[in-house]
Amino acid sequence: MALAMACGGKAETTASGGSTSSTGSGQSGSPCTKDAGCPQGQGCLYSDAACTKGTCHPLNMSDCGPGSPMCHCDGTVDAHACGMPVSGARFTTDTGCFPKTFACGMLMCMRGQQSCASSFGPMGESMHACVALPAECQVANASCDCFKLGQGCSCSKDGYGNFSTGCSG
Repeated sequence: MALAMACGGKAETTASGGSTSSTGSGQSGSPCTKDAGCPQGQGCLYSDAACTKGTCHPLNMSDCGPGSPMCHCDGTVDAHACGMPVSGARFTTDTGCFPKTFACGMLMCMRGQQSCASSFGPMGESMHACVALPAECQVANASCDCFKLGQGCSCSKDGYGNFSTGCSG
């Protein structure tokens, strides 16, 4: 059974009879260094790659659907994480474990530096190219609005933050 802390940072006893202590304040959104520093039903979502500091967030208790990628504290990537801690799993908001490249047709584009530009001809033929991201797209939380696309073109952004554009005709 998971060990949890009550608000106020007092130790609770687990079903196995053990106890723990914590220096966390026990409030949602409060700083933490491990799950035990968070209130019951919450876990520490780390903000650094070493997983030494984070913030308490509610645990994900259900299937969130396809989710989005997140890094585990061991450096591996979970392609379908839900953006919040899961009991028994340690996640970080640091994206250092994300793949450094992404597929663009038969090419591989550089994450954070290039977008995948595709064009589709009237007979179904396609051409793909990795093109430099506009400066407006190289900021945190950029959206497809940073591209100046013409009529018949579209843009998408995947869970890793990679942009792909496509134009017909």
